[in-house]
Amino acid sequence: MFLHLVDDDKFTDGSIALFEACDPGNHRYVAVQTESETSFVYIRSTLVTVVQKDSAAYKQIVAELSEYTAVFVYSLYNRYHLDIVNKAPANAVFVWFFGGGELLTTKKYWTSVMLPRTRLLYYKHRQLDFQDRAATWIKTNVNKYGKLLRQGQFSALAQPFRKQWASVGESAGSPLDTRLEKAIARMDYIAPVIPEDFDRLKSMVSCNAKLLSWNYATEFWLENMKDWRITGNNWLVGNAARYALNHIEMLRMLRKVKGHHGKLITPLSYGDSTRYTRDVLRTGYKLYGEQFCPIVEFMPIEKYHAMIGTCSAAFLNTPRQHAMGNILGSMYLGARVFLRSENPAYHFLKRSGAVVFSIQTDIPQYAEAIDKPLDEECIQKNREVVMKIASKQAFLDKTIATLDVLKKERRSKLK
Repeated sequence: MFLHLVDDDKFTDGSIALFEACDPGNHRYVAVQTESETSFVYIRSTLVTVVQKDSAAYKQIVAELSEYTAVFVYSLYNRYHLDIVNKAPANAVFVWFFGGGELLTTKKYWTSVMLPRTRLLYYKHRQLDFQDRAATWIKTNVNKYGKLLRQGQFSALAQPFRKQWASVGESAGSPLDTRLEKAIARMDYIAPVIPEDFDRLKSMVSCNAKLLSWNYATEFWLENMKDWRITGNNWLVGNAARYALNHIEMLRMLRKVKGHHGKLITPLSYGDSTRYTRDVLRTGYKLYGEQFCPIVEFMPIEKYHAMIGTCSAAFLNTPRQHAMGNILGSMYLGARVFLRSENPAYHFLKRSGAVVFSIQTDIPQYAEAIDKPLDEECIQKNREVVMKIASKQAFLDKTIATLDVLKKERRSKLK
């Protein structure tokens, strides 16, 4: 039996479907929540059991971790998962589905993925966040601390403000949390999105885990798009409201490309900061007017893919691996995909034989060169690469291989 510590995430249902297709009835799926968390946003699977934090059932899960063939950890952003991993007995076997984003909790890495304009915007937003928190704190505590102010006890008064400032942005920029570092070191296997992420992880933290080839899946397979082709000359800019996507720089760069008459479709339905979303919206409308087409609400996956199908080019202006689903979907449909040349995904796809382009060196002066469809040979080459990585059969094969590795290890330990 395998235990899955799942997140309420858009990829969870697809992953559950994969494991049940390959190894039905041999998996337990658990979502840890507090009493105030009463429903899911994304999870629809009835196989997921909700366990309350610190309940008897929660403590029993921790006590029984070593009895499972392996424990799949869907995210180490999740503080409950960190707690379980770090309380686990030494003989429990852990597999971490590493999306890449957890490393953004290190200040050095976090600031390195932002380009200069976006980095300035980030620090501006941090300052505004601090001012908002300070104003809220003053309003809440004016009576409590007014006496200190009147008595001139400024040191005692300043201490809470220091705590407020230290907490601003700590989820994206503080030193790597010792609990996270300890949990990463505790992993027996890590399944990254691409192998290059595994290499980067090992260069940044202590980690002796083995590499597994597995990645999250959706329930909308590429095979559903086999007869689709690009139907327009819109451009896709990013996939979320993330600082690391550097929208401001990307929008300003594309403004210099002459002759584009399509829309700039810019998904912003989730992300890091409401302030960041507002600034991207402000910049997009200022530069492009009605040509700018932001997506600020979630849409069904089929509708989202149909929207991507109108984009002759996709621009992901991030130095880190991100949005592989959007990248692979755009490639499969025949779009020109532009990535930053330092992005590990760019090198991974190039190494795999794909036709992808560099944002720094391959964006032409005139839009006709971007809007022009790839030739059929390049489209076919990209489809072959994408199918090897992300077809339904590829996911099934990877899942079976992953389970076989873990079952063999379990049998060897029981001998």
